[in-house]
Amino acid sequence: MRATVARVHLCRLSSRQSVGLVRSAKAEGLPVSCDVSVNQLHLTDMDIGYFNAAMRLTPPLRQQRDRDAIRAALADGTIDALVSDHTPVDEDAKNLPFAEADRVPPGWSCCSAWR
Repeated sequence: MRATVARVHLCRLSSRQSVGLVRSAKAEGLPVSCDVSVNQLHLTDMDIGYFNAAMRLTPPLRQQRDRDAIRAALADGTIDALVSDHTPVDEDAKNLPFAEADRVPPGWSCCSAWR
């Protein structure tokens, strides 16, 4: 980015480290933007429970401190967009054992089920 001055958009931030990198890049004036999914904003690794295949996501769910950093970054404008990240998944694919289930986000339906 520094050499080419190309605009870069980073999709689906999920960790406090990634938030820190984006914040630093923006402070330098680099043309970067980013988004986060509702899954990362509302869920943590604790929501996986007993290896609930519906919670096998890409990017994976992170710890509470990562979620807190993402929420703060969304509030202060470091994160530019909030996305649903919904990808249709065949129900049979999500009923497999955790390790075999597809790594795709179930979208808002998983968040509302875990309130």
